[in-house]
Amino acid sequence: MRFGWLFAVMVVPYGMLVPKTPGNPNGDAYAGQPGSVYDAAANPPQTIGVVHYDPYAPLPVGAPTPIPAPPPNPPPAR
Repeated sequence: MRFGWLFAVMVVPYGMLVPKTPGNPNGDAYAGQPGSVYDAAANPPQTIGVVHYDPYAPLPVGAPTPIPAPPPNPPPAR
């Protein structure tokens, strides 16, 4: 590797100088934390309802019928 030293000299120090953010790059407060613009006391989180999904349930009346898949392409003629 002829240019391995160039990689070590250029890239490794750059990686050490770049700041690594933990996931909040601008440092703003999260919702409900002190300093946040969102007031969790005025707007508490709500669970209005729980939805259950049954993939095998029949479709409701008036629901559009599913579009069938197109037939597979025939094999090419030889």
